[in-house]
Amino acid sequence: MKRYFAYGSNMSEEQMAAHDRAPDAQKVEVAELSDYEFFINARGVASIREKQGKTVFGVVYDISEADEEKLDIKEGYPKHYIKKNLPS
Repeated sequence: MKRYFAYGSNMSEEQMAAHDRAPDAQKVEVAELSDYEFFINARGVASIREKQGKTVFGVVYDISEADEEKLDIKEGYPKHYIKKNLPS
């Protein structure tokens, strides 16, 4: 299992449970990501970026490798977003 920080619509446990997203996902906790900000990009899609002094609120899930692959397809990785490993 891998830890996944979800923000925006992926905070919804119901949405994450969909067969084309992350049906194996298990909610771990509500969390905040310091020094990042939430924004809507030019394509109208929710995203986050580093921004000193800002905070993004989200949900941490444990996801399987299969979940990660489905999320990559659904979210358009690597064309539409990047992945970043963060310390716990």
